[in-house]
Amino acid sequence: MPLKSSYSDQLKKTDQSLIALLSDRISLLASEQPSLDEQLADVAPLLAQAGIPESVWVGVVRSCHASIPKSATNHIIPRQVTIIGGRGRMGRLFKEQLSLVGHNVSVLEAESAFARLNGINSVPFFIMNNQVKVNGSHSVEAFLEALNSPSDYKSRLYKQNPPPWV
Repeated sequence: MPLKSSYSDQLKKTDQSLIALLSDRISLLASEQPSLDEQLADVAPLLAQAGIPESVWVGVVRSCHASIPKSATNHIIPRQVTIIGGRGRMGRLFKEQLSLVGHNVSVLEAESAFARLNGINSVPFFIMNNQVKVNGSHSVEAFLEALNSPSDYKSRLYKQNPPPWV
């Protein structure tokens, strides 16, 4: 059922305003990137007052961040990250966040032949650049070190706990 012309005109004007505001938001995010929590905390009362679900705002924030040119946000070296057990809530969150910042993320099922053959029984489990394995019980610092410099992490880890074949 088509909209009445007065609603249609009003909706078009609202959309034009939203597009202009989103453009401003994306431009600002290119130079300043507050965390999702920071962005939600400031607007949560306004969202509640306007009757807008928080999930709508989360979608807007994530979509704006994803649309920022990678050259403006990507101060990292993209890594190949494989998440085993990446279809659960935690795995999906990691996949989304790692992809947003520019990493190439693939997902394997926890029940995959690869997981069984490699004795992986705790998920999520991460493989960085096909060389470093980190399970979900590692500290945030260990995860970030493995992600940002996998060869340094691997050599430090092997010095502390050499594998039996070395």
